[in-house]
Amino acid sequence: GFAHGRPFIVARLFRRIAAIAHVLSELIRAVSQCFQRAPLRIDSLVAVAAIAEFALGLLHGLAGAAKLVVAVLAQSPLDVAEAFLQIGLPILQTAVAIGAGALRPAPLARG
Repeated sequence: GFAHGRPFIVARLFRRIAAIAHVLSELIRAVSQCFQRAPLRIDSLVAVAAIAEFALGLLHGLAGAAKLVVAVLAQSPLDVAEAFLQIGLPILQTAVAIGAGALRPAPLARG
């Protein structure tokens, strides 16, 4: 009787070992996925923070531009024109000087 029951006991033992191995492999897979997903979560948080920082910077810039427009509208047109000339004239002069230098013919090489 016992010889006939031994294969059954061994088979049941192997099934239990396989079931335990399966549960352990699922547990290990779940733990490894947590570690793999952690950088993705961090990357996602960094991306969200970067987008939020960009949006806040954009809003800050728009608020600054609105304040500038209000300040400009509060001035007389002549004061505004004078301010633009004070800012724009040096830029224009520099651009003309650079353009004139670029249009100047290159000196001939002496041989």
